[in-house]
Amino acid sequence: MSSELFVSKEETPRIAVFGFPFSSKRLSPFTGGKEGPLVLKTFLDEVGREILLISRSASSYVGVDKIYPIHQVMMFQGSSHSAASLGVDELVKYSDVEVLASEMLGRNNGQVKAEVDAGSIESCDLRRTVIRNKIAFWADLVRGRNLVGWVNSNAPHFVDDYICYEICRRNGMPTVFPYRLPIVPGVFARLYIPVDLFDHGAVYLEDGTVVRAGDIDEGLINQPLPDDLELIYNEVVLGGKSLGDLSRETLASMMMDPPAQFLHQPKWLTGLRAWAKAFLTGDLGVFRQHQAWRRRAENNRQDYKKLSTNKVPTGKYLYFPLHMQPEASSCPLGGLFSDQLRAVRMLAEALPADWKLVVKEHPLQKMEARPAGWYHELVKNSNVVLVEQGVSSSDLQKGALAVATLTGAAAWEAWLWRKPALVLGHILYQDAPGIYKVRSRQDAKDALSKIASGVVHDNADIRRYLGCLAHMTFIGHLDAYINPSLPSYRLDPEQNERNIGRRLAVAYRAQLKEVVVEALQEEVSVHG
Repeated sequence: MSSELFVSKEETPRIAVFGFPFSSKRLSPFTGGKEGPLVLKTFLDEVGREILLISRSASSYVGVDKIYPIHQVMMFQGSSHSAASLGVDELVKYSDVEVLASEMLGRNNGQVKAEVDAGSIESCDLRRTVIRNKIAFWADLVRGRNLVGWVNSNAPHFVDDYICYEICRRNGMPTVFPYRLPIVPGVFARLYIPVDLFDHGAVYLEDGTVVRAGDIDEGLINQPLPDDLELIYNEVVLGGKSLGDLSRETLASMMMDPPAQFLHQPKWLTGLRAWAKAFLTGDLGVFRQHQAWRRRAENNRQDYKKLSTNKVPTGKYLYFPLHMQPEASSCPLGGLFSDQLRAVRMLAEALPADWKLVVKEHPLQKMEARPAGWYHELVKNSNVVLVEQGVSSSDLQKGALAVATLTGAAAWEAWLWRKPALVLGHILYQDAPGIYKVRSRQDAKDALSKIASGVVHDNADIRRYLGCLAHMTFIGHLDAYINPSLPSYRLDPEQNERNIGRRLAVAYRAQLKEVVVEALQEEVSVHG
């Protein structure tokens, strides 16, 4: 592997590009296979650099000018077994990266299989070794392949693209990715380009400038809202509809079907496949993994049923709908609160004395993805109430005094209903009036104290911030798994792809200019 991936120090400078799992040969059920190629072509035309493309669709780019494609499976597996070294300085420099990277590694089936085979005693050491192998691999690759930047089609959320992102960023290279606001099918699909994985409050505009909501001129804010934001303001803010109701009505009016997504395979089918693979190959690892998952899922389902209630609580409460995991929206965008047990306990301890914390599991959560005994841990705080998954989330939001989430759409919808919200993660709308950024127990106490005293935002605050979002985001879609169900006259596929490519290139060039300016300033300070 090492001889294939590493060459001389004189290799052509390239930008590491991750994701873009679309091609004319690999059709997506939601995009028809179109997104991806034109995005990259436009990006290449704009930046004038070659790219090292690390993607599941790498084979579709073989022979394409200025693209050096490598299949991500080969790269990611190679990184797990790297023999590259790390000095103490690098181990210290990237020690915090290990924390999130270790959690992300749990979504890798190959890693889980290896840990099941190894047993619980060895699994912690095994994961630590793999993570440090990966950090060493990517640190060596960034140097050896003469990388000059990092780009992704999404927020970094696999172990390898996250580690490479952090190494590039901490070594002063441009790092660019788009992220999305909560999609409302048929109504709303908007992207933005944050300055940093953990700073979504500042974004790159179309001209490369960086702006925060507080920087936008009042004249721009008060301009008429774009059609999608105007519809949400009229129907949700003023009309009181839920985003789901608005979506269904809009799709029906356009005679479009709601998108089907996040579909899980039946348990019997995954079990049959695991057994068949074990029988044909003689490798029992996959079957043992499936059996371990099956036992944990069943135990967690029983725990949840025993510990939850089907009644909507009365009295004062804060509603915390759990994120489905693993997902980028929680890890890495939840930061260290991607451990939602820690989030629940911090919020429970910060609540006023007569409040409850109402928690509900995501309706599509795979129960095997929660640790054994997790729901028992969740309700150890006496003021935590666990409700059944079938209880209406809208009813819980409407009855709550406030809603808390990492980065979820529940906070966004509650805010549109003039309901205060606490956001523990990193998402663009965390800076809206009436939304409180929470990073500590004291942050939570301060926010809840204000909410308890009756501090709320109003329609004017919402209208003003929607005006900010109109200038901080752009209509766009780049996601293989979530279908915005927008007709072509609302979101033209070719225009969408070219626009995203241009936006990424502008943000890349803007950061590159910042790097050059900083280098010149440093040289002046050293040499006078």
